[in-house]
Amino acid sequence: MSVRAARQATQSFKKNANWRWAYGAEAVVNAGAESNMVLPEIYTALRYKVWELYVGRRKETFGLCDSTLGTGSYAWSGNALPMPKLVLQIPQYTPVPYTKGWLVFKGHYAHSWFGENQYVSHHFLHQKTLHLRLGKAKSRFKWHGGFTHQVQWGGIANYDASSVANGNKFPSNLRAYGYVVTGLGGVVGQVKGFNAFDSTNRVGNHLGTIDMGVEIDLKRSRLFIYRQNIFEDGSLYYLNSISDGLHGISFTNLFAKREKGKLSIQKVLFEFLNTRSQGGREFNTKPGGKLGNDNYFNHQQFRDGWTYQGRIIGTPFITNRFDTKKKFQENGLYNGFESANNNRVRVYHVGVQGYFGEDVEFLSKISYSQNYGTYGHPYLSEPRQYSGLVQVMGKLPYLGGLQWTAAAAWDYGGLYEDSFGLQIGVRKNWRK
Repeated sequence: MSVRAARQATQSFKKNANWRWAYGAEAVVNAGAESNMVLPEIYTALRYKVWELYVGRRKETFGLCDSTLGTGSYAWSGNALPMPKLVLQIPQYTPVPYTKGWLVFKGHYAHSWFGENQYVSHHFLHQKTLHLRLGKAKSRFKWHGGFTHQVQWGGIANYDASSVANGNKFPSNLRAYGYVVTGLGGVVGQVKGFNAFDSTNRVGNHLGTIDMGVEIDLKRSRLFIYRQNIFEDGSLYYLNSISDGLHGISFTNLFAKREKGKLSIQKVLFEFLNTRSQGGREFNTKPGGKLGNDNYFNHQQFRDGWTYQGRIIGTPFITNRFDTKKKFQENGLYNGFESANNNRVRVYHVGVQGYFGEDVEFLSKISYSQNYGTYGHPYLSEPRQYSGLVQVMGKLPYLGGLQWTAAAAWDYGGLYEDSFGLQIGVRKNWRK
């Protein structure tokens, strides 16, 4: 059994309405064989006009995608518990001066903390995003573009890191932060506090996406087409890994009706995720060498990989080794530590959302994945996996209005142990 309680509020300052204060918190209590309490959200924010400064944990996704029906953004999908952050951002699209609303932007700049982990402790997250939209709100065509950039850096190695770190401490001074923010690599040289790995690769573990998309207004419906291009160590710059990325198309019915006894479709989505290329099997920093084998979500220095508290931060289709069948857990280990034992995948995904009758809403997601392991440890059997979710929601005329929900989810195939789950819940919203 799981019980959730959440509270969010925004208040304006009496003397100046441009300044606002906001806060939010959510607590989840799970009771069962292993009971616990989790705080997915707890934050406070100060807002001035379009700007916001917040500190704490907050549920977020970054990158062009459909956060309702999709598989989740490649680098930051909401698959893991939110991290504690300090963030300065413009969260909503805001007009660029002198463009008369034709060019708008949004973005954020963040610093965060990973805490204690198995292989590295007290390291940091640097994160920034910037997205632009060309076209007014009522334009028929609106063009989207932008990027997300995440870096794990600093901290102390909890393993014998003499070959990759200095005294088991990763660079964390102001100069190192400059390399982290700019993403420059291969220019450090023989400088105290840095080593050959920092020079030939990058300071920290960099990953992110270059996003592009187009939104088409069809008067009674909307079409959104997007792609997230993946980058890690430079393969995308040389177009070695251009075939990798998250591709999506969604169709939204802007006038879906709720009619008694009738089925009405509000949104349909299709996504294709490919991560098989990674720039090829070879990684060679010598002149003319090929920067490949990006080994997504794994890293030679930050051996816990792209995880927070043991969970993959990015797309859930790059799998944590402990979630797969036992026969794949040992197969995917590289020097005994790699977190992602399956980062070369093809995923086909469909999502549908709509109404049945006047009161019932439904949502369904179905995914089919082809899984190939990693370049270092490929899966010999190349397991296929089917995953799905069906959820229905409705209203109850009690206590001033309740919402009921029922959901079924399943995994079937060669990658995970077969599983099936049911969830039934009741929800109450109190709004002023």
